Amino acid sequence: MKRFYDVSPTGSLVPLSKRAALAIDPTIVPRAHLSHEPIQRDRSRSKGHITNVRRKQREAKRGLEALFA
Repeated sequence: MKRFYDVSPTGSLVPLSKRAALAIDPTIVPRAHLSHEPIQRDRSRSKGHITNVRRKQREAKRGLEALFA
């Protein structure tokens, strides 16, 4: 996480909020935020991943059925 600081008249560092830091220097914002475009991520799962998850679910279901049968 980025932290923003300003130098006080006494020479010590003063922590700033992100909003206050942006008011001082608007160039510190990443480009994706400047253009207001959402950051795109591929959230799709591979076919192999889905197959493995379903296989594990089937095995768990069969295990429970065998336990209570």
